[in-house]
Amino acid sequence: MDSFSFTIPQNIKFGAGTLDLLPDLAKELGKSKGYIISGPHLNKIGMVAKCRKALKNAGMESECFTETEGNPSTDTVVKATEGFKKSKADFIVAFGGGSPLDAAKAMWAFYEYPETTFEDLITPFSFPELRQKAKF
Repeated sequence: MDSFSFTIPQNIKFGAGTLDLLPDLAKELGKSKGYIISGPHLNKIGMVAKCRKALKNAGMESECFTETEGNPSTDTVVKATEGFKKSKADFIVAFGGGSPLDAAKAMWAFYEYPETTFEDLITPFSFPELRQKAKF
């Protein structure tokens, strides 16, 4: 069996109190406008609003994409990428579980490298360095 590896962002935060850390994390990165990717449930119960409020209280703007479904489709990633480009945000917040995280990582790659295809993303060891235009 072949062995593969992959790299994910190293600054993933989770757990109670994480929203309180968000503004400081963004400021540490020197960023000022966030693009929040989440799902409809967290939006419906007001958690996305709490995330936006944490940023607003720190003087930061935010926009959000809350259409991420379980096992996000390529259409969802394309829509999120288009929204991110229009937002002119400079950092990404994946808010929720694995599906928002997966959608956000793919969106980030397409934003940084617009010529990228989905096939490029699944080819091991073929992707250039991220964090050139935005932080995650």
